[in-house]
Parts: sequence; C-alpha cells; structure tokens
Amino acid sequence: MNPTRLPIIPLGRDAASRLLPFVFGLMTFLAGLALAGVVALSGASEQIGKPEVDRLTVEVQPDQSGDTDARTQLVIAHLTRDPAVAEATAISDDEVAALLQPWLSRDTLPGDLAMPRLIDVRLKSGATPNLAALSEAFATLGPGIKIDDPRTWLDRLGSFGRSLAVVAGIIMALIAAALGVMAVVNTRMALAVHREVVELLHLMGAKDSFIARLFQMQALKVGLIGGALGAAIAAATLYGIGQAVHRLDATIFLDVALKAPGYAVLAALPVATGLIAALTSRVTVLRALKRMP
Repeated sequence: MNPTRLPIIPLGRDAASRLLPFVFGLMTFLAGLALAGVVALSGASEQIGKPEVDRLTVEVQPDQSGDTDARTQLVIAHLTRDPAVAEATAISDDEVAALLQPWLSRDTLPGDLAMPRLIDVRLKSGATPNLAALSEAFATLGPGIKIDDPRTWLDRLGSFGRSLAVVAGIIMALIAAALGVMAVVNTRMALAVHREVVELLHLMGAKDSFIARLFQMQALKVGLIGGALGAAIAAATLYGIGQAVHRLDATIFLDVALKAPGYAVLAALPVATGLIAALTSRVTVLRALKRMP
C-alpha cells in the first residue's frame, strides 16, 4: 500500500493550505506573462536583426541662402560618386507632405513653411557606404545636411529588446524563487501545526524520508493545481491580448500571441511549479527532522 495515501497527517486542511493553490496560481500567472514577454521581445529582436537595410535617407535643411534645390543637387552628386550607392533620388514636396499627413495635414501647414528636402538613397547589394567621408563632404556644402542611417537605430532597438528579454527572464527567476519561499513557509507552518504527530512518528522509528514524502506529495499536489489554474488564466489572457492586437492591425505593438512552442512551455509551468514546491518542501522537512531528538 502506498504510504502517501494514508491519512497519517491531515495536511492541507487548515485555512492557509487551502489558500495556497490560489497563491501558486497567481505566481504561475505572472510567470506566464513574463514568459510571453521573453518570447515576444526575443522574437522582435530577432526580426529586427534579420533584414538587411539597403536604403539611407539624407535630409537637407533650408539655409539662409534659400537655394535648397541647388544644395540638394550637390548632395546627390556627392552620393552618386560613392561606389556603394546605386541610386539617389530627391523626394518631392508632395511626397514629404504625404509622409507628414498622419501627424500634420496639408491644411494645417503654413504656406510659407520651409520644408526640408529629403533624398532617398538606394545602396548596392551588400555594400556599405563610408558615412564619415560623406558627412565631411556634406559639411563643406553648409549646415543642416544630415544622414539618417536606419541601421543605427535598428541596432539600438534590437539591443533594447534583448535587454528587456533578459529583465523578463530575471522576473521569471524571481517568481520561481518566490514560489520556493512560499512553499518553505507553508511547510514550516504545517510542521508547526502537526508537530506532535510528526514527533510521534519520528519517535516510533518512521524514516525521515517517509515523513518528508508526505509533505512532498501534498506540496506537489498543491503546486500542480495552482500552477494549472494560473497557466490556464495566463493562456486565456495572452490569447485575448493577441486577438486584440491583431484587430488593431498596428505594427507598433509587439505580438504577444504565443505560438505552439510557447504554449508548450506554458503548459509545462504547472509541472515546474509542482516540482519547485515539492523539492523545497522535502528539503525543509528533512532539515527540521534532523533537529528533532
């Protein structure tokens, strides 16, 4: 007969033990959200690092001379002499106004507003222009000529996303540590409540491993129940958020919707919660029994 099925110690019947599954469920829910953050941020960082940017933008600000078109043509001439540049084309004022349309409509723009000229630069495949040399050449043409290299902010954005993914991973580790602490506290409370029964079993010659197994299996049960509850709520929450983001059809939001591998890891969270609770409970009981006469 399996000794863990014998009601030798009535564990899990006090008020604190009955609330523990809900506490474990809350921690598992938070761990699931942190997991989604890790997956979303890691995926975003990977996607940012994949594309090869083959375009640059050069901005020519109006100066006191007012001859912005002439300066723009000189900039284009410098660009076309660069061996890495395949084509340089000035963007018309109408196209610039169309770019500003989401923020400023044409009707709100003053008629005498001097708008900068933009130059679209297409690079040759696999080529890297000498941006420092181009900047020095543009400096001779006057102030207000700026090269916008999207690779610079893409690299920074990718690094930022990877840093956030590390932070989310640390949060998951802290949640796991908190689960262990809660299991230790609950086990100590259970030992205090049932101290007389535990001491009696100990004096009767029951092995420490046998007594520890009773607490361990109870902690495993509570961890699995609470973990399953939290993982289910996390999965439903992430699914709802993912559907809402998809309906917005906005690329500025991270895709937090988990794919099949993500849901597989989410399904493993209750097992991890149960194992953490069982292991910490066993260690706590064994240490307490060693101090008993």
